[in-house]
Parts: sequence; structure tokens; C-alpha cells
Amino acid sequence: MPALNMASCSDGKRGRKATGSPAHQTRRTNVPHRKQEPIPANDRPLGLWTEPGTFPSYRNGYSISFWGDLQLDFLTIMEADPAVLEIRSRPEPVQWFDGDCWHEHTPAFSIRTRQGFVYFDVLPEKDAESTEYRRKHAAVKAVLAQRGIGFRHITKTKLRIQPRLDNARLVYMHSGEDVSQENKARVERLFKGGSAMTAAEVADRSSLPFGEALAAVLNLVWLGVLSIDMGKEIGRNSIVRRPA
Repeated sequence: MPALNMASCSDGKRGRKATGSPAHQTRRTNVPHRKQEPIPANDRPLGLWTEPGTFPSYRNGYSISFWGDLQLDFLTIMEADPAVLEIRSRPEPVQWFDGDCWHEHTPAFSIRTRQGFVYFDVLPEKDAESTEYRRKHAAVKAVLAQRGIGFRHITKTKLRIQPRLDNARLVYMHSGEDVSQENKARVERLFKGGSAMTAAEVADRSSLPFGEALAAVLNLVWLGVLSIDMGKEIGRNSIVRRPA
């Protein structure tokens, strides 16, 4: 195999770090910072106007680094999904040889579920549809497949489907340990028989104010104890049940 020479090819423009604006910071004050974020494999910003940020994650126990609003939306959706066990930013550089020279690409995120690892890129449609990116995606996917790791990309249009994104934000804001344990126990007991009911009925049967009952429901959704239809706006008529 030829010696690795990353200077032999260019994989596109390198952006410069945005200046003059504060970094994004998702509003959360109740995150237990149990550990430090693993150092991302790549600290180059994506482009001239891309701002860095940190996303407080209860699933990880630390704040996850990200670049720009698209990645913030991706993290919100992943954090709200109880199937996700771990999220990591820019996990590793993936290298491949195309017959002439070596290339390198660092996926945006690693997602771990019980089924294993999947790496993701998060990017606008026009970038995902370019010939250069399609070639890169195919090469990275082939390299990672040899190790049993999936590789996908998700675009702005797919990320910002509503009301799913707003629902994910709502679930995220009720994640963690701020929700009353007593309220959660009262709500969870209602579903021991596998019944389904609206969020309004949960409030009525638990004798909790609607806001407190919904907070308990959403925290239990985040934990994977209950489920709610994320494709419809969450409210009083939302159907709550045990996961299938």
C-alpha cells in the first residue's frame, strides 16, 4: 500500500472560522456534566459563516460540539430519540485511496444504538447532491462497512420536517432529571395495563395539572417508557401509550 500522503490531493476548500459572533449555546441549566466530551477528530469549521456551539446532552452526560444550526437540529432530534444510546461529534477521520491519491473525510456525528454504530453527515441538499460528495459518500460508506459501521447523510429538508422538529425540541426540554419523580410514577402507573389515552386524559386520571402531566409524559417518552406520535403536534389530544 502506498505511503499515506494527505498533501497529495485536495478534497475541497477549507473554511475559516467565523468571527465576531458568540457561539451557539442551547439553553439548559440542569445537565449533570459527568464527564468530558471526547476530543473531536476534526476542529476545522465547515465554512466562513459557520459558528461553533455546544449542545448539553443528558444521554452523554456532557455537552456535544457542533457547527451551525443544521447540526443543532440533528442533535435535538437524536437526543429526543430513546433508541439513541450515545452521540459523538466528529468521531474519526476516514481515509481511502482512489487509485491515484489518498483522501480523508471526518463524518459529522456517530450515533450508537443497540443495533450498533451509524456515522452521519449533516448538510444542505445542494451539497449532498454534488458529484464530489456522492463520490466521497460512496467511498466512506465502503470503508466503514468493512468494520460494521453504517454511514448516512441527512439534509436540511429531512431534518426540518414539522411538527417533528418542534416536538423533538419539546421532548428535549423535558429530558433529564428536572421532572418530578413522583409525577412520573403517577403517570406511569396509568399504563400498566397497556392502555392508550390522550394527554388530557393522563392529566385527569393522574390528578395533575395538565402542564405537569405533560412534562412527566415527555420525560417518560425521552426515557423510552412511553411513546407519543411525533408526527403530529403535541398537545392535549396527543395519544400516549407504551412503546410497541
